[in-house]
Amino acid sequence: ANSPAAEVRILAGRFAKTVLRTPQLFAARMAQSVLAGAFLGSIFLGTTDLQSRLGFFAFNLTYLLSSTTEALPVFLHERRILERETSRGAYRVSSYVASNAAVFLPFLLAAALLYAAPVYWLVGLAPEPAAFAYFALVVWLVMLTANSFVACLSALAPNYIVGNSVVAGLIGCFFLFSGYFVASKNIPRYWVFM
Repeated sequence: ANSPAAEVRILAGRFAKTVLRTPQLFAARMAQSVLAGAFLGSIFLGTTDLQSRLGFFAFNLTYLLSSTTEALPVFLHERRILERETSRGAYRVSSYVASNAAVFLPFLLAAALLYAAPVYWLVGLAPEPAAFAYFALVVWLVMLTANSFVACLSALAPNYIVGNSVVAGLIGCFFLFSGYFVASKNIPRYWVFM
């Protein structure tokens, strides 16, 4: 049997080759990030009033969380491969997760930076480089969280229809309790955990 490090290396190479074999998917995702950032930035161009800024941040979160649902069919397809190969002892599930993360981390970082660069400066947020770096980091972390969330649910969902329904419902809950729609002081005690 291979060591976990060797398994991660082999699987990361396989995932990277898959991404490189589908350059149109990579290019489309990067173009989507730039265009969405420029489009959203042009809508909220130089806004300074509180309502517009809150609207920007609420929609920003909405876009970032919903943009990762496209990965659901990919993860559902990968799940079948994962189950088959791990049942044969080809590698550990932990090696699969680690290698998948290693390949997607830079991919999502590129998408986050390509989105954050136009939207941040067009909206006219704080002009300090450190503030932009923090914004880009938060965008990246939201993308990573949403991507991991979709991957987790795809492991539990029996098919795309169920998975999509569950993802949409739970992401809707995330929006509702994000702080933009209901103030934390107004949330009933039994919903505070959300």
